[in-house]
Amino acid sequence: MPRHMAIPELSDAHFSRWLKLFRETAESICPPEIAELFIERSERIGQSFRLNIAARRGADITRMAPLPRE
Repeated sequence: MPRHMAIPELSDAHFSRWLKLFRETAESICPPEIAELFIERSERIGQSFRLNIAARRGADITRMAPLPRE
C-alpha cells in the first residue's frame, strides 16, 4: 500500500485499466473456471486498495461501489 499511496495521480482509471489487462491475460492463459477465480480475487484486491487509498486521502468511502467490468 505505501508504494500506491506515494502516487498522487493514482485514480480509478488506473485501477480499471489494470483490472481490464489482468482480466484479459487471465482469460487468455487460464481455463475459464480458473480465470474467473483469479479475476474475482483481483477485483476484491483492487476494491480494497481503492477504498484504503480513498480513506487515507480523506474521501467518503461509504458510497464507493466496485468498478464495473469493462
